[in-house]
Amino acid sequence: YDLKKTSDHPEIDRGISYFQKMLNNAPKVAGGTLARYRPEWKSKAIQIDDLYMVSPYWVRKSVDHGEAKYLDLAIEETLSYYKHLWNAETKLFNCLWLEKKPLIKIPHWARGNGWFVLGITDLLNFVPENHPKRAELLEVYNNVMQGLVARQNKDGLWHQVLDHPESYTETSSSGMFTYSLLHGSAKGWLPPSARTAGLKGWNGLQTKLTDKNQLKDVCRSTGMSEDLDYYFNRERITHDQHGIGPFLLAAAEIIKLKSNKL
Repeated sequence: YDLKKTSDHPEIDRGISYFQKMLNNAPKVAGGTLARYRPEWKSKAIQIDDLYMVSPYWVRKSVDHGEAKYLDLAIEETLSYYKHLWNAETKLFNCLWLEKKPLIKIPHWARGNGWFVLGITDLLNFVPENHPKRAELLEVYNNVMQGLVARQNKDGLWHQVLDHPESYTETSSSGMFTYSLLHGSAKGWLPPSARTAGLKGWNGLQTKLTDKNQLKDVCRSTGMSEDLDYYFNRERITHDQHGIGPFLLAAAEIIKLKSNKL
């Protein structure tokens, strides 16, 4: 990347320049997927939340530069994350893959799964209908969303650890999944049943609003652990940005859905 000017705002240019330098220096696992080094395991790792940091950048860079190679980078990263992290047995994502310990099983943390979902939902908005990888991406998308719908709680929400209903229902991930179900169904990427699940999720999210219209039960910023209790015991905080952003995205889909029915 030549760091050429991409906006009229110097702080945006500076941020893009800084982020690109970080990517240039980031480690990669065999096959070329961007990774991070996890010192506690002494290994390079593919970590699920990183996809939402990388893919939206590549697709916008593709639009900004008019070069398809950056879109293809986003697609390659997304499919590689799916290959390394998807658990075909549970139909959920493991949140970490270690190059030196590939069989590690990190619990199915909800917001970790949510970062992948937001990443691929964003990506599909940019992939042309005639792109050779679009069908594969849509198949992945449907697999992932079907797996999540199967874990939806009766109140429309999702649990902090997706396959452990004894864990609390967590707000940020529920917002992420709700938004993606509503957006994906509106775009025709998902079957009509996804909209039903999304509306159920939206109704569930209303129960997380306090009398001050703040969102409760948002999991605090969280690392990676093999210990299930680590996720069970994460502090629940109120009105954290991890919950606010997905809630607003879901709300925008509800507004569009109601507008289309007028």
